[in-house]
Amino acid sequence: MRECPECGFFTLKWESPFYVCSKCGLTLRRHELNELISRKKRERLERDLQEEGKEKYKRQREYLDWYMGKGS
Repeated sequence: MRECPECGFFTLKWESPFYVCSKCGLTLRRHELNELISRKKRERLERDLQEEGKEKYKRQREYLDWYMGKGS
């Protein structure tokens, strides 16, 4: 069994020629499932990189404020 990319449960079962989620009913062929999983991974990576960039900017800003004597 594989994890369903839509609902997140390990409920995907192979019913030739499809993977079917017994919880949400998602039905995908193998290549569609792989594409969906790849797209979700890319989106998660992009989101993580954006969050990392925000944290880096925040740290730089805090340091600059401290260095310039604006921090308390």
